[in-house]
Amino acid sequence: MNRRVLTAIFVLVAALPGRQAALAQTAGATVGTCLAEPPTTACPPFSVAVELRDVKVGGTTVGLSLGFDHLELTAWSAETFGPLGNVIFELEGELRSGPVARARLSARGVIASVAARAALVAAGADPERFDPLAVAADGRPLLGGPVLGLELGGTFRLDRQVVLDVAPAAYLAPAGAALDLDATLRLLRALGPNELQLHLQGALLPGALGDHAALGASVVLPRGREPDWTFGLWAGLGKTGVLPGATLAMAEDLLPGVRVGAEAAYQPYRSDVRPLRAALSLTAGLGGPDLELRLAGGALHGEAPGALAARLGLTWTLPDWFR
Repeated sequence: MNRRVLTAIFVLVAALPGRQAALAQTAGATVGTCLAEPPTTACPPFSVAVELRDVKVGGTTVGLSLGFDHLELTAWSAETFGPLGNVIFELEGELRSGPVARARLSARGVIASVAARAALVAAGADPERFDPLAVAADGRPLLGGPVLGLELGGTFRLDRQVVLDVAPAAYLAPAGAALDLDATLRLLRALGPNELQLHLQGALLPGALGDHAALGASVVLPRGREPDWTFGLWAGLGKTGVLPGATLAMAEDLLPGVRVGAEAAYQPYRSDVRPLRAALSLTAGLGGPDLELRLAGGALHGEAPGALAARLGLTWTLPDWFR
């Protein structure tokens, strides 16, 4: 990466509130593409960005991503609140050509024995408008425009071998309100060394998008120092009745420093996200920079177009003279 570009970005980050010496940890560059059918401005055919991540400004860690069509700033800080312990606050903001913007303010911490989290979300468009790889995401519902949202979550340890995670969310869009719920009951070592997960997932969407509710079961196969594998089966009730679904998540270390990963889902009863989703990743240490290649695709949604996105990135740990 051009040293002048790195220096300019470093000076910008150092000028953020705090005015203390900043410690830049990593710098990166990415190039990406996205193809959609039918074509849409939410899926840019070419994108490029330079990034700084994990930059210390006083007690805050900040990041910056800058491209010809966007500017993104992130920040997080841990604060102590007496008996509540540490609470981590995170702030994200992004401006894209259009113009269109998004912001997210979140907090997470442990209250008693509950790992709790909460976030306020505001965005002018669906997630892939800001990150084309989100075409394969299972997150914020596709509501086709501006949205305000409240996302909550809690992880409860019910027993040494039983963990419950619940994540409700509510969104307000021009078409109306949307509600989303994800709940997972984890039964550790339920099948010998393997973990069994039981899922409840559902969404109430405005207009003609359609509601759904689904039950699922997954098996997590631990493999020691190797990445876990997860396989799931689902049954969901949607606009066209009860339909089956399946999910998988796998990763494999091919060589020292080289890992490939794959995730896929087919959930035809869903209209909050694309029912057919797939993502592939490759990470490799090259002895200098780290390389990451990611592919993502999604299809079969009634309103959002089918899309395929790719991103290639290089990340450098900055030398001592830059710290």
